[in-house]
Amino acid sequence: MTFKFYTDPGPAYTDLQANNLDISDVLPSNALKTYVSDFQDRNATKPVATNSTLNIPGYNPNFQGEAGKLRRQALSYAINREEIAKVVFNGTRTPAKAFAPPVIDGFKEGLKGSEILKFDAAKAKDLWAQADKIQPYDDSKPLQIASNTDGGNKEWIDAVANGFKNNLGIQAEIQPFAKFAEVLNLRKSQSLPGLSRAGWQGDYPSLYNFLGPVWATGASSNYEKYSNPEFDKLLQEGLAAKTTDEANGKFNQAQEILFEDLPGLPLWDQAKPIVWSENVVKAETGWNGGILYYNITAK
Repeated sequence: MTFKFYTDPGPAYTDLQANNLDISDVLPSNALKTYVSDFQDRNATKPVATNSTLNIPGYNPNFQGEAGKLRRQALSYAINREEIAKVVFNGTRTPAKAFAPPVIDGFKEGLKGSEILKFDAAKAKDLWAQADKIQPYDDSKPLQIASNTDGGNKEWIDAVANGFKNNLGIQAEIQPFAKFAEVLNLRKSQSLPGLSRAGWQGDYPSLYNFLGPVWATGASSNYEKYSNPEFDKLLQEGLAAKTTDEANGKFNQAQEILFEDLPGLPLWDQAKPIVWSENVVKAETGWNGGILYYNITAK
């Protein structure tokens, strides 16, 4: 088996159509509307345990204190997740309802605080104005959203930035990087000028896996150094629980604290599309979106 790496999904898609590449789970944005017809009987899509967030560094002065809390909420209300999932992703994303995706056991919709995931332009504008009364927003530079531009990220970030401009009256733009590693370096060094795109693909099917490694104090992927003792306590209580149901109850309580603090904004959960060449009979993804290479049927 040979793995090929592309800096742009466009040429990979062309190679798939020419049968020079056999399978891919990364499609160019402009192919999300056509991949089903382009690869008739050679595509598959299903919900998977992968989500996306927009992380807000706690060291950014604009998002600290009471004013910062209001601005975090305003940013969330200003994002039209439903429209972006439909228009940009052509239904291959679903608007987030929590900090973990629905395919994970114990997922619960309607958690306290999760109403901030709904689009409400008027609410967003009002919260931003309330924040400005407490502490004026520093608009000397546009609000930047750091992201690698490959994999179709530029399109949805442009849409989010336009939502901030239209609904909050602030300048926002993508801070583009060729490689995701460059974004990680900024996050690790605590030097993001604005926000950062982030996400998580499940390592194992547990609510904890979408909370502990990302948001617990000192966790390996908690690059923005978020910390809340009560959140950490609930995670530990969940890990020590005698039953899965009891554990999930604690983990969902922990998510309510995240909705209160908003160290990041849940954006959407993924339905993973894959396509394959005429050299392949059948392929599928696992619960977390990874291609099951051992289960590919080749001609």
